Amino acid sequence: MNKGLFGILSLSLILGAGIISSCDQQEKLEENKDNTINNPAKPDNPQQPENPQDTTVYSAVDQKEFLEDASIEMLNMFPSTEFDDLADFGMEIDRLYDDYEWNNVEQWGDDAFEACKKMLGQSSRKTYERKSTSSSYPWRESYYEYLTEYKLVLAFSNFTGRFTAADGCWSLTPHNALEFDFKDEAGNDCVIQLSTSGTKTKLLSPSYSEGVRYVENVRYYQDSTLYLAYEYIDKYNIELEMPQEAKFIVKRGNDILMELVLKTDIRSLAGNGAVDISRSIIGVSSEFKLNNGYRITVDNITFQGNTSLYASAKMFLNTDELLSVSASAKIAGFPSLTLTDDDMDALEEYFEERFENDNSNITDLSVLVDIHKKVQLGGWITNVRKLYNYMDKAGSYIDNETKFKDYVNKVNESMNVGMYFNGNSTLQAAVKMEPFAQRYWSYEYNQYRERWSIRPVIILSDGSQASTFEDYFDEREFKKLINTFQALMDDYEEMVDPEPEEE
Repeated sequence: MNKGLFGILSLSLILGAGIISSCDQQEKLEENKDNTINNPAKPDNPQQPENPQDTTVYSAVDQKEFLEDASIEMLNMFPSTEFDDLADFGMEIDRLYDDYEWNNVEQWGDDAFEACKKMLGQSSRKTYERKSTSSSYPWRESYYEYLTEYKLVLAFSNFTGRFTAADGCWSLTPHNALEFDFKDEAGNDCVIQLSTSGTKTKLLSPSYSEGVRYVENVRYYQDSTLYLAYEYIDKYNIELEMPQEAKFIVKRGNDILMELVLKTDIRSLAGNGAVDISRSIIGVSSEFKLNNGYRITVDNITFQGNTSLYASAKMFLNTDELLSVSASAKIAGFPSLTLTDDDMDALEEYFEERFENDNSNITDLSVLVDIHKKVQLGGWITNVRKLYNYMDKAGSYIDNETKFKDYVNKVNESMNVGMYFNGNSTLQAAVKMEPFAQRYWSYEYNQYRERWSIRPVIILSDGSQASTFEDYFDEREFKKLINTFQALMDDYEEMVDPEPEEE
């Protein structure tokens, strides 16, 4: 396995990706003045230790052993056998209904999509002309582009109906949700359903053009002029209609195999449907459950333009919390940038051209990742704008050791990232940015020179040892973890694509 790739995978598996918040940075988010969304308070002390009396500092060897054991314990929480029932059900349904006649479903989809389209006025025509340069043969060729504009409203509520499997085909009857009814091999009634409820909010999204229909070799003369009709274009201005709540379930008999509930609060975007990142208030929460006890909850993702951002999510096996992630930040200075169907390129243009010169910023950015109460990684970035500028400046001095290192030091002063064990406040290791030199042959100077780059390193809390991610997560010291992970992947591969039985 590639060492660099393993380093990234190991970091993701063992530590997650994030940064723990410091106590003095934690303030409660303000509630929206219009009470559109009530933000939950950030955790008062997210890194507050469960066992503050334990001040054990692990050596490098013990640290890696602890990480490997915690990672293997986490991987063993997801044996493929726990998902055999779901996999068997999926393969069974695929086998039973793969040969069914799906034309009714496809036609329903086409009809529902077509019903969303509404013409916006008459077709328009643009003409492009090219005149002959020969005075002896005066002619003019015209190139026509016909453009028809539509408004396309895409909403869950546009796609409803109950499909019932019988006699080799799917029959359609009216329904207030999208539903597929069928039976498994044991004769159990099965249902797959997508339903919506609550207020619906329309959002503009990028427009797109479809099916440039070429009319080839259509040339005709009129009044000694040669004309060419060339192409027709359909342009769709899209409105996405977001329901307040959407629910997706897969049910067999009385057993709900899978359930996803998504709740959104984007009422502040009502009106013209445009998105203004300086004023928008967006709230999202969801819960995903499987019948084997695994559950993922997104407690709240709340964005308030030029105010704050907060997010929190957890993963459970029954009542055992396997993973938790929380993040927060303060947002300020973003200009009023309205994204509509006519100027969706404005966001990309803004970050390419205007971001350098405005006052937009993200401050007090903090994240906490807790892996099964065993490993915590986290920290904060005090000022993202400054960090960005320091990184940018460092990149301008890759041939100047002194200045490059000065800016790397400023980068490290702007961030604080640490690793902790068992919920204790004792720092086990810190993540820092370090300068690394690479020798190269300069044809300009006719000699070897040094070019500097930044790489993250893991530094033990006592400063006795520093390792790059590749060296820290090496294949030799994490061999047991690699083998465990590979065996788990083999089990899942066998589960979804079993070897055929020998006759």
